[in-house]
Amino acid sequence: MNSNNNQKSGTKKYVKTAIHIVLVVLVMILAVWVRARGTGETDQSARESYTDDDGVPYFTDMDSYYHDSEKDGKAWDSIRFYPEGQSAEYPPGIVMVTSFVWKIFGGSLRSLEFKISAYFAALAALVAYIIGCRMGSFAGGLGSAILVSCAPQYVGRSCFGRFDTDMFVVLMELLLILFMIETLRTVRLKNKLIFGAAFAAAELLYSMCYAPKNAFLFACLTLAGGVLWVTTKMIHRATAKQFSFKGMLRDYDFITVVLSSFVCLIIALLLTGGSIINDILGSLSFYSQASGTAASGLLPKISSSISELAGVSFFPNSVSKLFSGYVRGETPTVLNGVGGAGVVIAAILGMIWLAVTCLDSTEIVLKRPGRRKGSAYLFVLGVWLAGGLFMVRYGVRFIEHLCVPAGLLAGVFIGAVFKGIFKQPEKEERKKKKKPFPVNLVFALILMAITFTPSITGAVGMVSDIRPSVSDASAEAMTYIKNRSRSEKAVVASWWDMGYFYESEASHPCLFDGGSQDGIRAVLVAKALITEDMELARRIILMLSSTGNAAAEMLMSHTDSKTAFDALYEAIVMNEGEAKPYLMSKCDLNGSEAADVYSLMRPEQTEETYLIITYTMTRQIGWYEYFGGWDFSGDRAMPRSTYYSYTPEGTPVFDTAEGMEYLNNVRGREMMWRLFFDAEQTDCFTPAFEWHDGLEHVRIWRVEQ
Repeated sequence: MNSNNNQKSGTKKYVKTAIHIVLVVLVMILAVWVRARGTGETDQSARESYTDDDGVPYFTDMDSYYHDSEKDGKAWDSIRFYPEGQSAEYPPGIVMVTSFVWKIFGGSLRSLEFKISAYFAALAALVAYIIGCRMGSFAGGLGSAILVSCAPQYVGRSCFGRFDTDMFVVLMELLLILFMIETLRTVRLKNKLIFGAAFAAAELLYSMCYAPKNAFLFACLTLAGGVLWVTTKMIHRATAKQFSFKGMLRDYDFITVVLSSFVCLIIALLLTGGSIINDILGSLSFYSQASGTAASGLLPKISSSISELAGVSFFPNSVSKLFSGYVRGETPTVLNGVGGAGVVIAAILGMIWLAVTCLDSTEIVLKRPGRRKGSAYLFVLGVWLAGGLFMVRYGVRFIEHLCVPAGLLAGVFIGAVFKGIFKQPEKEERKKKKKPFPVNLVFALILMAITFTPSITGAVGMVSDIRPSVSDASAEAMTYIKNRSRSEKAVVASWWDMGYFYESEASHPCLFDGGSQDGIRAVLVAKALITEDMELARRIILMLSSTGNAAAEMLMSHTDSKTAFDALYEAIVMNEGEAKPYLMSKCDLNGSEAADVYSLMRPEQTEETYLIITYTMTRQIGWYEYFGGWDFSGDRAMPRSTYYSYTPEGTPVFDTAEGMEYLNNVRGREMMWRLFFDAEQTDCFTPAFEWHDGLEHVRIWRVEQ
């Protein structure tokens, strides 16, 4: 009899394991599939224009591009933010992982870079499944895995073509949550220390794959759940008059949480050089429009022009879209980004279910294993949910972090519902001949429909509408510069949006890219694009390509920012005899200082420079007017903008009546407008190249030296 029971038990165990494996594989396949949609173009010629000569579509995003060299013993990129260059020290995770996978499987490296983010999302589905199963068996694991890995906002930031560090974010945060929950729910000290060490290791890995400040921020968020759990336990002991400081110091939970916190802090301090608090605060200040001090004048933050870093709405514009995972043509909202109202409702119900089943006045000590496990979920995921709701006010990009607790809590609730359905009835009920109508099963199926369906369809819809940030027009333009430029140091001048692509495809230095969003350069490049004075535009561009920000920085060291820039605009078009006395009187410089500034403004040797203007840029002209006309007070009203994208129909415009009236009055006179649309012949800019592929129109001018 015992042998038969053991055999049945073993068979049941194998069947259960097989079911887990099948479900995990299916969800991982689903996670990759929703990220593998096309460019959103049904026209074959349009698809071809988005594809390079090797048949690989151009990247949707490539924020992790560096040219490595060395300066003062440190990794340095002399091509970016030319001529100053920038540090090339970058979290090495994306390079190490991509290189490792490529060495194993071989093939096209570009193709691997195009797809690898989606494959890493499959690993996130695996970890989410494990977390969900620990609380709610098969259904909980399935629900958590689908709702986290297929959350539309997360899918949009980790789909094919997005080669960026976002590929690691959700996976690493899930590992932090998993190890913290396991640290709290286990009883033995040995196991606690193992999981605590794994938690610290996850933070270290996260720091290697993403900015250390972000890794520490989310490690702290996870630790806060553990601290709250231990604090609740201590409060109950104090209420029951069982608390003592000696007992607290011998408490395994307290010891583990304190040690984990200490180790994570040490890791963060070592990786950030002790500036971790300022770094965290800085990571949550993208929405700010200015930086600097009021005394010297504030400089603009380019990030203020990017809608994904600006404020975000919680609800969509239409009530009918509350349960949608994606609303075409609208800025992603919090509700839609996590998968719709169904996911949010299920997550709230999951929190309530955990609170009701895991805590009461007699069991808050958490001695019973079931309640101990459930309460770990309650505190850790509860803090994550609160933290995620707080962070989304800083921009659309933070929605992917909220997807983690929302998806896990919704999965917990789905698991609880299904667990109730298949719960073994009492012996007396099993004797009844008539079976009751399975109301719970119907409710569970409806719950799955209103959570899974919007998430999956929303993810597919979002990715289908995502197109590469460039087309053949931009690629051909860079081929022209690569083949026709006279100097290896010929500089590409344009707005920052396409900087990474220009640097990579042309193999030439660029003034401005997504990682060099400097306030001084933003003002100067924007001023060159919107000024009516072609000579001023030419002088600004040649100055930047030869001496960079040096002239502006030197003037700002002697006077306030507004005076410095006003003086620069006036003096840069003067001859030396006029400019030197003007600078001396305007900026309180002596003769030698004025001569130095002028030599930086009008260097004797200038770099060969090419100005690039695209049709997309003309749709963004409102932002150039904003930055080029910066008043240095930091109080200038920001234009409203639609969700930022690289396509004409998605680019920011001044969409208020006053803003459009303003643009209508200035359009037609700006340098970029006259060059692009009027093809005006000037002594300052010589037409060099033009390409129009039906998707983008790119024009290049040689800046006369």
